Order: sequence, then structure tokens, then C-alpha cells
Amino acid sequence: MVSKSDGPVNGKVLQLHFACRAELPYGSSLRVTSSNLLGSTVGTGSATANSNTDDDYQEEFDTERKALYSSSVEMVTSPEMYPLWRTRTPVITAVNYSSDGIFCHRYRYLVVTPGAALANDTGITTNDSNGGIVNVAMWEDPHGQTHVGALKQKALEDIPFRSVDVDTTSYSETVMMSASRDSCDETEKTDDGLRIDNLNNANDSSFQLYKETTAMAEKNNAVIQEDDYVDPEEMLRNKRIFIVCYHLPVKLIKDEVTGEYSAAFTESLIAKTEHDSVTKSHETFWLGTVSTKVDTEDEREKIRQVLKPLNCAPLFFDDETVDSFYYGMCKQILWPAFHNVDLLDIAKSGWGKNNFLDKEGRMVSKVDIKWDQSRLDCWWQSFVTVNKAFANALIEVVRPNDIVWVHDYHLSLLPKLLHESEVALRGKRTIEMIFFLHIPFPTSQVFRELERGEHILEGMLHADVVGFHAFDHARHFLNASKRILGLLHENLLGGLIG
Repeated sequence: MVSKSDGPVNGKVLQLHFACRAELPYGSSLRVTSSNLLGSTVGTGSATANSNTDDDYQEEFDTERKALYSSSVEMVTSPEMYPLWRTRTPVITAVNYSSDGIFCHRYRYLVVTPGAALANDTGITTNDSNGGIVNVAMWEDPHGQTHVGALKQKALEDIPFRSVDVDTTSYSETVMMSASRDSCDETEKTDDGLRIDNLNNANDSSFQLYKETTAMAEKNNAVIQEDDYVDPEEMLRNKRIFIVCYHLPVKLIKDEVTGEYSAAFTESLIAKTEHDSVTKSHETFWLGTVSTKVDTEDEREKIRQVLKPLNCAPLFFDDETVDSFYYGMCKQILWPAFHNVDLLDIAKSGWGKNNFLDKEGRMVSKVDIKWDQSRLDCWWQSFVTVNKAFANALIEVVRPNDIVWVHDYHLSLLPKLLHESEVALRGKRTIEMIFFLHIPFPTSQVFRELERGEHILEGMLHADVVGFHAFDHARHFLNASKRILGLLHENLLGGLIG
């Protein structure tokens, strides 16, 4: 299979086409999924991902539900083409940020047989060409690691995937850079350049990333011996928590005479307190920045040493990065948007034009929000840089089964970045992540105005738990995830929302 863009791309999404050779029983057809394999169960209500219904109205769903659902795109053939199948319409996928410009897209093939009684019902449904829902008859499984005819929910993550690397600078397929992967030039292609996959052929080059990922996971699992029993209570006591926030909940004081620093926790909700049950049951660490301005490495080292007894680790950024990240992206873009202030409101009101005091009592006037958003690219790059710096610092210290608790919108990309770093290091996700938003989450109408909003949603969604102050904020988040990313959700019985 080869993917290519279907005409010009606006920089936010790619349109990918696929070709696959598959000999299927009469009445069966082939479909291809996007990177997001499964959505939660939903009803068949009339609200759609492009609906303009106000978020303040609760969406109604029919009582009929399906167990699991995977969206897919139809592939077609003809008597002249068979057994070659091709996508009639492209798969639409959001492009994630990549420093080298290479975007890796993962996909899977599935077979549907409308109207047929399935001997081994997978319990998974997908959409059909008429907008309805049809059972998945078979998932591709050339490696024989899962019984795809009777998959259970716990084994869904084991469904093999294919991948293709796309050069987002030119929107063409690129040769995967790993020496162990096959060159795209050696694979069979259609007349118009689409690489041809072969259903259930484990030797296809598009399976190479899956092979490498599973091999790495098996290698890491091999070190775990069956007789290495760990007492559950002892494991809980050894479970560490990393509280991650842009502003560390500490106050630094510098002695003007000696030049030495002293530090203490503030009264922040995420600071260590005398009656803090979390720090009593878990070894707790804090990672963030300090508001004290330091210009030399010697001063930074003094601060590291004085914070070390508090289990706090500071990160330092240059003034230009802080200005772009904090006073630019955070305060001029995200803060207003998350408080439901759109671009028109910003242009017509006095939002952001007043001075304010920072934590040190200094007058700050760096926030001057204007309609002109030409600086957004620079701000976004700094936003990514800071979040990556936090991810790089964490991956150096976290161990399997640690808990990482990320706080607030400044670090909304961190869960995904840390997830990718750990998968690259260990072959799989072993830590737990919590993301808590300390400000409101806007309606989807306002959030969709953010040019990089889908990246922020994807970042937050990589956490195991996403927390909000109010039910409305959680509902706005779910609606934005559905309307912008096309994701589905399920309300959990006995819980507030899920």
C-alpha cells in the first residue's frame, strides 16, 4: 500500500488512499481503518460530528447500543481489477507535529459481509457505505497471534497494524528510515503510484513497524520471571507519583548577603502539606519551573540543590522561549479560548491589554492580545518545545507502574509526548497518567477556532484519566473530541461521566 495526498493539503489533515489485493468470499467487501482503531459504545442518535447544536443541550441517544465500534472507509473493486481493492474516498487523518516532518500513519484492514450470520462474531461493528452499522466479519491477522474471529475486548490492542511514513513537507510517501525496513521502491505499485498491500501477508513492508514494536515488547517482557512475585501492598507502597506542573508550588528566597537560596512549599493545592494522604502512601516528586529569574548555570545548580530535599526538580528555559510559550501561546491563545473568549471578542474588547502582577509582585505587561495571529507558529513551536522538555525530563526518571499527574493547560501535549517516549524506550506503555485541567474547557464552537486544537485534544486523551472542575467542562471536552476528532464516548453507569 502507498498513501498519497488527494490534491492540496491545508497542513492540518491528510487525505490518504490505499490499495490492497484480497480474494474474498462472494458478498464480502474490504474496508480500511484510520489510526484510531476503536471508539466507545454509542447509540444511534441524530447528532453528528459536524452538528452545530449548542453544547448546553444534552445529546440524546437511542437505547440500542453496540459493544464496540471502529470507523472505516470503503474499498471497491471491479471485474477488471479483482482481486485488487482501492479506496473510493480517502481516509482523513490529522497530522501530528513531528520535528523531522515525517508523519507515521497506522491502519488496519477488515472484512465485512452484510446480512451474513457470523459463526464467530467479533463483537465489533463498523460503518457501511449507506451510513448504517455492520458487524466486522474478520480482522487481518497474518502473524497468528490473536484469534480474530472471536476477539475479546482485552485483546483488541493486539490486532496487528500496518503503517506508512508520509513526508508532510511534500505530502508524499517516504522510505522508512530504519535499515531493517523495506524500501518502498521494491514493492508492487498501481499505475498511479499506490503501493499494493496483500491481505494477511506478513511479509508486506507495511507490517515492519508492527514487527519491530512487538519484538521490542517481547524482549522487555522476557526479563520478567514467573516466580518474581510482588506483594500487592508492597507494590502500592513502592508506587511513585510525579506531580507535573508548569509552576512549581514552591517559594524561593535569596539571601542578598550570602547569595544562598532557601525554599519552602507554598499553600498551593498541589503542594506537600502536613496532612497530605498522597505523600504518606506514595513517594512523591514534583517537576516544574520556578519564577525566580536566573542567568547563570551556577545559580541554576544552587536552586536544584536547595529544591532537592523537597523532591522538586526545576526546569529552566531562556527568556525568548518563556515569552513565546507563556506570554504568547498560553496567555494570548489558550487562556482566552478556554474561557470561551473567541477571536472576535479579543479584537473588540480590552482583553489582555491591562498590566498585572506576577508571583513576585512585579508589574507584567507582556500580554497584548491582538487580532493579528501571525506569531502563532513561533508560539506553537515554543509550546511544543516546553512540553517536550518536560517529557524528556520525565522519561529519564519514571519507572514502570509510576503515576504521572499532569496539571493544567500549559502541559496539555505532555501525556501524548510522554506516551510516545515510553513506547520508544520500552516498547509499550507501563506508567499511568492523569491530566487535570484547572480552568474551564470551552464549547466546541470556540475550541474549534484553535488552529492546533486537535493536537491539544490528542495530547490530553493520552492520559488514563482526564479531570475537570465541573460537569459542563467535561461535557464540552467530550463534544469537542467527537466533533473535531470524530471520537465517540460512553456514559458509565454509576459514574459522573466517562
